[in-house]
Amino acid sequence: CGLQNLGNTCFMSASLQGLLHCPAVIYLFTLPELAYVQRASRVHLVDEFIRLAYHVWEGKHRCLIPKDILRCVMIRFPQFRGYGQHDAHEFLTCLLQFLHDQYKYMIPLAAAPASADAIDDDDNNDDDTKKKQVKNKNQKPKNNTSTATTTSKTKTTKTYTEASIVYDLFAGEIISQVECCTCGTKSKKQEQITCIQVEIPKQEQMDRAVKERNAAPLPSKGWVQSAFNFLGFQAQSIPLQLCLHSYCTSEDLQHTEKYNCERCKSKQDATKALLISKLPEILIIQIKRFS
Repeated sequence: CGLQNLGNTCFMSASLQGLLHCPAVIYLFTLPELAYVQRASRVHLVDEFIRLAYHVWEGKHRCLIPKDILRCVMIRFPQFRGYGQHDAHEFLTCLLQFLHDQYKYMIPLAAAPASADAIDDDDNNDDDTKKKQVKNKNQKPKNNTSTATTTSKTKTTKTYTEASIVYDLFAGEIISQVECCTCGTKSKKQEQITCIQVEIPKQEQMDRAVKERNAAPLPSKGWVQSAFNFLGFQAQSIPLQLCLHSYCTSEDLQHTEKYNCERCKSKQDATKALLISKLPEILIIQIKRFS
């Protein structure tokens, strides 16, 4: 089922078609139970998205006019108002974040175990309090006033993380690792993502990906293809797998991009690498063509 263009709304139509052709999205957002989930903060954009998913896959329409969901998008996201050209990736990111906010719930994380030093301190405190209690029992109270002893207990605060049916499908995790070239100190930062932005690698980046990650190099070009490339009639195709290898290949942080090392207490040359630690069920890849 197609979506009619309402005046430079290709960004919305392409994003919605991509979402509504994912089997997991079709299954979840066409469930009858989901339409009856009532929330106080729920707006009409969620209802229009569910209704659009039904109409696209009920088999009665060849083309739909998405004017209702476009009106809700313009009300919710002012940056998409008007009928100018907009970025499809920005629209898709805003829509997924909005759907996540509507269906999110909190999950408690497992509490970290207490350290051995903390346990020893607690045991010593308990022994001290017991000795004080025995000593106070042997002493006679003065002026009919009793002394009370209180034991201090460590309280553990629970931490929570957000989850939703949207993040269950589209959320992944990456680890950013920076290593100081002077002292070798490594710092890692974990981040949750819903999209991977890759760029078309240059020859230097491709050579580095082949060396560090054993990526498959580009096939050698014949003289005919070289002539076509030189004349601009045909560009050499770069596989997506090589772009992903280049995304995870290390890069040098030098000159104005030096790393502020905590151990050296100064800015030093470093290497930075990204590692995809958790892949989502549905991976969104944005190709940065103009980088």
